[in-house]
Amino acid sequence: MTEARLREMIREIITEDGEAFDAPIPAQVKRHMNKFIAATQGAKLNRKRTGAILGQVVNALGIEPNELMRYVRLVKKGL
Repeated sequence: MTEARLREMIREIITEDGEAFDAPIPAQVKRHMNKFIAATQGAKLNRKRTGAILGQVVNALGIEPNELMRYVRLVKKGL
């Protein structure tokens, strides 16, 4: 494998992952997601409880640890 091909593959992966956050969300899911976020912020939870909620959400979505780390990097890059 050449260095140029490797760079091209990396660009493709980054482009695919970046588009994951731009994909449209169905209206019903978006409505419930907004309610969930508002309830979480309104509860003024401490860091430990917020982490517990996040852990349960990630677990329910069935995201693998390596996939989660990829999303964390994308979120950090966007901030």
